[in-house]
Amino acid sequence: MRLELRDTKSGQVVKVERAEMSRENREAVFVSLAELAHERMPEALDAFEAALAERWSYLTPSRIDHAKMIAELRGRIGPGMTGAQFLLELQKVIGKGIDGHASVEDWEKSTPRGYLPFLIEPAGERFVAFRPDRSGFVEKEFPYVEALDGRKLAEWIGAASAYVPDGSPQYVRGHGLRMLRSVQFLRREMGSKEEPTIELGLVSADGNARKAATLNAADAAPVYGHWPRGRRAAEVPPEVQYVRVTSMDDRSAKALGEALRRARDDENVRGLIVDVRDNGGGGREPLLEMAAFLMKPGGRPRVINAAVQRRHPEHTARQMASRFLYPEAWKGWTGVEREAIGEFKKAFRPEWAPPGELYGEWHYMVLNRPVGREEGAFGKPVVVLLNAKCFSATDIFLSALKGWPNVTLVGTASGGGSANTSTVRLGDTPPRVRLGTMVSFQASGKLFDGRGVEPDVVVEPGAECFVGGRDGQLEEAVRGVRGKGH
Repeated sequence: MRLELRDTKSGQVVKVERAEMSRENREAVFVSLAELAHERMPEALDAFEAALAERWSYLTPSRIDHAKMIAELRGRIGPGMTGAQFLLELQKVIGKGIDGHASVEDWEKSTPRGYLPFLIEPAGERFVAFRPDRSGFVEKEFPYVEALDGRKLAEWIGAASAYVPDGSPQYVRGHGLRMLRSVQFLRREMGSKEEPTIELGLVSADGNARKAATLNAADAAPVYGHWPRGRRAAEVPPEVQYVRVTSMDDRSAKALGEALRRARDDENVRGLIVDVRDNGGGGREPLLEMAAFLMKPGGRPRVINAAVQRRHPEHTARQMASRFLYPEAWKGWTGVEREAIGEFKKAFRPEWAPPGELYGEWHYMVLNRPVGREEGAFGKPVVVLLNAKCFSATDIFLSALKGWPNVTLVGTASGGGSANTSTVRLGDTPPRVRLGTMVSFQASGKLFDGRGVEPDVVVEPGAECFVGGRDGQLEEAVRGVRGKGH
């Protein structure tokens, strides 16, 4: 499948080729990974260490002693170490960094079978346990789970976090909860026996009652999928335009444009809700489309993202251009855009200063109203719904819209991630590692990784939201559009 990204100024097409593997081929690849002989592990480890030191953009800002971890792992390589165990050890090193995009490919397949038969989501400081088909809670009158096998969920998340990149707190918690599905693996990590059943400690909605339950472990991991589903549109009153965006791609950009146009042109519509909850990212085209409507004719361009790329012969300007990031000297800038960059630089204070010997020049993404868009700016209220599963290009989208005069972000903080990844094979051995090649900053100077984007109005989801019940975040967004909220 081919994804084409077209630069809106130069007209250049940046092509990204994606080779899709069949399930059978992916399984065959993993078999070769799992069967990696211990004699070849030092070669893979040498290549891994070199990739981190020479390519990984987030190695230095993560402030981890990777050399010490790798040296310790090297000392444990021997006949008793399987290929699967080796992959897990490599992932632990990656887990010490803040790069939410980084991973050892297929490391999760190294975990033993045996899964939770239900899903868990955070609701404030509590955790909701519900059926995979979202038809209800695990126990109707006890929606929250506080313990598994008699151990608090915080212990389980802590065990899982050894394999999760050390990003924002909401990123670590969210990915730790997802990893809880691999209950037999985490039992092993926590020094417990693998059992065919799981003991749950459940809590009532008011917190006053508790119940123990026993469930059988599942043979396959339950799937989260995107939530809420599109049917939420039926809950929105006719005077509010609603658009659900589950991925950042050309189709989403088109849907956003259509929703903005309808909301702008219909005098009976008071504003727009853009729901990007659970949106894991993609491209930046939806942001460009959104900005085309929000920016006033003749308005000043806005610098919304600054980034530097790790110096390496295989890291090219073309990779940055695929994110609409260009250096200040780029010939494609207009005069007012270059002026905007100059003004931005005077106030920009990155929370971490990239050393010039390791990183290239600064690149910027600038939003400007496209030539030919002569209609007036969208002046009605816009409420954007977000949560911790918003990531990557969705983080960019949210950060760019934060602070816009008629835009309000409602929900919980996004996951935090912006890396522009590259995948490296470890020498002539089968394992591959994916690493971020750039360090990306919000206009505020904060990193995306390890931070995320904070909402203007914090609204935690209620337990019932995860099983198709009342959606308090959406209700707050409707009130905001009507001018009765926040």
